[in-house]
Amino acid sequence: MRYEKDSLKDYILYNVSDDNFRYAVSSDNGFLQCYTNDDNLKIRLHFKVEVFNMGVHYANEEILLYINRRFKTVDDDWTICVNEKRLLEQHKITFYYFSNTYATTLRRVKNIVSKLYHPDFNFDISIYYNTNRKYRGLITLILPEQSDYSVKYSKKYKLYFGSYKNIIVDLFDNFTSILEP
Repeated sequence: MRYEKDSLKDYILYNVSDDNFRYAVSSDNGFLQCYTNDDNLKIRLHFKVEVFNMGVHYANEEILLYINRRFKTVDDDWTICVNEKRLLEQHKITFYYFSNTYATTLRRVKNIVSKLYHPDFNFDISIYYNTNRKYRGLITLILPEQSDYSVKYSKKYKLYFGSYKNIIVDLFDNFTSILEP
């Protein structure tokens, strides 16, 4: 999905081939990823984690220790996007983790992530309810290097680790269906 910044809030919906995806997100065009708001839809396991007042590398290592233990994975099983910003006296880091191996239904993803707890991190389930303003049947999700022009102060995420193709939540081949952690 692309939000057209200069066109009276018009939207264009389309699919991008796997071969052209990296090229499409190589510059900031305001693209957002969309998937159907259907609890029975099979999607890639993904979640958002917020951390305050830690270094990026340390926070990522600690989060990976926790989620690898919970999901019986290794570091290379995840693709990670990151955004950092200063809020008054606090350093806020937001990570998105995309599984390279697990898929399940949207309902189960919501349930699994709502049960994740660590005292130093916030697992944010609001990303599964972030519907598009014009197309309520679609949930929007970040893409690296892209601004969300529908938001006044848009955050831009950088690919921190992994491959661009592993960020697409409804694109997966040979994935394992996840069991409750």
